[in-house]
Amino acid sequence: MENRTNFFYCKKSTFWLIAIMLISTFFVKIDGFSSNYPADLPKRSDFQSHGPAHIQRDLQYSGAIALNVEYRGELSKSSSVAVVLKIIYHDGIREALFEMTPVEGGWTTRVTNGCLVGMMGGCQTQGTDEMKDLLFWASRVPMTLNALHVELAFVDDQGKWDNNNGSNYIFVFGELN
Repeated sequence: MENRTNFFYCKKSTFWLIAIMLISTFFVKIDGFSSNYPADLPKRSDFQSHGPAHIQRDLQYSGAIALNVEYRGELSKSSSVAVVLKIIYHDGIREALFEMTPVEGGWTTRVTNGCLVGMMGGCQTQGTDEMKDLLFWASRVPMTLNALHVELAFVDDQGKWDNNNGSNYIFVFGELN
């Protein structure tokens, strides 16, 4: 009698396991994204800090590249701050000025060739053409980041600069794949 009970118990367990697997295929999106995360979340990241300047380079699930810049220096109490972002590539230099958003104790901005503001299932705001041009050579093939030389300088609304005493805040990232 006990063998028969174990046999039925085993059949019930197998049934529930198969049922859960079948049901989960209808609710789990399987397309290379982890869980059901939106495409603008980072797949790989690296972070560097130099004094009051911090930068994070992200390779997003969509294949887009993002640079998240944060500043917590002498200009932090200013009413507005912008960053001059300069990237040195093998074929030349690209640079652009971006306004920053205030955060507690400093300023932040995000530069991307993909989705700037996203939601699950869509993108509310794409990166600007200026951002896309700046990051054009940051990736040589999909899902790989080239080595990157980035320089940052910050300026407030009064024209006061924080550029690391004229030498800029320099960040050198290796290849990331």
